[in-house]
Amino acid sequence: MMKTKIPIILFLLFNLSNVNESLGQNRRVGNSNSYNDYINNIQSTGNEVNRFNAALNYVSMELLSSAQLTTILRYIHGDQNKFSIGVRAYPNVIDKENFFLVYDCFARFSWAIRLYHFTQGNQEPIHIEPVCSTNTNEFDYIKSSIKDQIFNDKQIEMAKNHIQQRCLTIEQMKELCTIFSLDNYKLELIKFMFDYTDQPQRFYEFKDLLTFKSTQRDLDQFLVSRD
Repeated sequence: MMKTKIPIILFLLFNLSNVNESLGQNRRVGNSNSYNDYINNIQSTGNEVNRFNAALNYVSMELLSSAQLTTILRYIHGDQNKFSIGVRAYPNVIDKENFFLVYDCFARFSWAIRLYHFTQGNQEPIHIEPVCSTNTNEFDYIKSSIKDQIFNDKQIEMAKNHIQQRCLTIEQMKELCTIFSLDNYKLELIKFMFDYTDQPQRFYEFKDLLTFKSTQRDLDQFLVSRD
């Protein structure tokens, strides 16, 4: 009787291991497809805020390798934003022994060291609230590059290029508007910036930057249409 049971048990264990291996392969294929879809999506996204938020959501939900995380961070602007994503992704990284690859994504060594302390150097990584932002030095460069343009049309074009590539606060957006003296240019910029903010409910504040009642009404109508 015992001899009969042993082959049966071995048969069941063998088939169970095959099932588990198959499920594991399917999961890896699924993750691979999800990763490829995400990379294709991020390549076509010009809005830095959307790109940053999409990266946070993806790394929070998916298992990924250090190499995959490194590729994702190549599409993210700013060391602080990369740091936030790295901290969020670390628990889901499947090859933590290769996590050192991620440190090469930073422009400043200090941010790589900070990421180490919050991940590999800390048994219990501290939770931080991720923020997509443009620091003071970066913003000063943006303003300077806009002001260096001779004509208003070129200034507007330069401002739009920066807005598409950066995460700006409402206060920073207001400051960009003050570069322009004429209402029509301010209004054009305000309408453009509306698609690149995570606080659209605060755009009524831009009304105080406009001189004439007619442009103020134009802004009101625009905000109502986008509500």
